[in-house]
Amino acid sequence: MPSMLHQILVELFGRRPALAPELLRDALGQTLPDFDFVEVSDADLSQIVPTEYRADQVLILRSCGLRGQSDGGAGEPVLSIVLEVQLSPDEDKRYSWPCYQVNERARLRCPCCLLVVTPHESVARWAATPIVTGQPGVAFAPLVLGPAAMPVVTEADQARRCPELALLSVLAHGKSDQGYDVGMAAYQGAAGLDRETSMLYSDMILHAVSQAARKKMEEWMRIEDYEFKSDLALRNQARGKAEGKAEGVATALLKILTARKLQITEEQKARILGCTDLDTLNTWLDRVLQAATVDELLH
Repeated sequence: MPSMLHQILVELFGRRPALAPELLRDALGQTLPDFDFVEVSDADLSQIVPTEYRADQVLILRSCGLRGQSDGGAGEPVLSIVLEVQLSPDEDKRYSWPCYQVNERARLRCPCCLLVVTPHESVARWAATPIVTGQPGVAFAPLVLGPAAMPVVTEADQARRCPELALLSVLAHGKSDQGYDVGMAAYQGAAGLDRETSMLYSDMILHAVSQAARKKMEEWMRIEDYEFKSDLALRNQARGKAEGKAEGVATALLKILTARKLQITEEQKARILGCTDLDTLNTWLDRVLQAATVDELLH
C-alpha cells in the first residue's frame, strides 16, 4: 500500500500539472519543446504489451499550434513526462522504468522522458544510475529530481504562487540549516489553499522540518491554539501527550480511525480505550495510517 507521503507527492503534480515541466526546465536544465498546456493523462502504460505497467503520473505537453490545432482543439502531444515518486530503492523498477518510457513513446508517437522525484538523496543516487538494457551502446538514464536539485524556496511570495513547489522544497531541505526558512515559506504558501489541503500541508511541513525549526515554528504559530485536523497531526499530537496519558493517545487513535472512515466494533473500541501500555499504543500510532482495517491495526 502506498504511503501517505507517496500519495501526497503524486497528488502535488496532479494539482499543478505545470510543476513537472517547470522542474525539468528550471531544476534539471532540460530544453522543452514549445507547448500551450499540460494534460494529466491516464497512468496506465500497458497498452502495448499484456503485462500491466502503471506509473504514478503521466503528464502530456500539448501544442495547439501544430497540425491545424490553433482553433482550441485537443492539441498535438510534443512531450510526455512519465512521473515516478520513489521513497526507497526498488530493483524491480530498473526493469519496468524503460518499459514505461518505450510504451508511452509508442502510444503517443512523440518524445517521452521518465522523471523520478524523491526527497531522499541516497534514493536519488540509486535512481540516477544508468540502466543497462542489453542494447549495445545504449543505457537508459532516468531524469532524477532529488534534494540536491530541488529548488530552495524561502520567500513567502514564491510559496504562495506555487505552494506545491514550496512543499517539495521543505520535504527536501527541511532538515537542513535552512529548515526554518523553507518551513515558514511553505506554511505561508499553504495558508491560501482550501482548509483541508492547507491543514494537511501544514502538518506535513511541521513533520518535515528539523526539531529546532519545528520548535521555532511552533512558537511563531502559538501551537497551543493551533487546530489540528489531519490524521498526521492527530498522530503527532497524540505522541506528544504519550508520557503518562494513555487515555489521550487512545482517544486520538479513535479520532484518526473515524477520520479514515474505518469500521470499528464496540469490542475493538473498548480494547483501544482500555489499553494502558504506552508501547502498544505507540505501535498502533505508527501503523494507524497504513492499516486497511482496525483488525489489521490491532494485530
